[in-house]
Amino acid sequence: MQLCKGTEIEFGPFPIPGVDNVTFAGLTEHPDGGFTAMIAMEKGSVIPEHGHKHFEETYVISGVVDCAGATLEAGDYVRVNDDETHSVKALEDTKLLVMVHQGVVVEGMPD
Repeated sequence: MQLCKGTEIEFGPFPIPGVDNVTFAGLTEHPDGGFTAMIAMEKGSVIPEHGHKHFEETYVISGVVDCAGATLEAGDYVRVNDDETHSVKALEDTKLLVMVHQGVVVEGMPD
């Protein structure tokens, strides 16, 4: 069992260079190259257009974001498939729980 108490979660730099006002707390790595993480976004911040090698699941813990034109609020869940790209913009200060399967694809960044 791996246990991470909320008081132990540490947010640090977001792993995509040039993304401001977004922090990242990796919770666990997956054997397929993916990960589970918490992401904190300040109002107005944007995670740029990107895709995934398999699929991504996101649960909104707090706040509101625009994900590919859909407004997601606390309690909402979205799955983005590997044949879709999307960006995420925080409409309020927001916290997300994200599960990425096999990794992220960002144009101009190595795998």
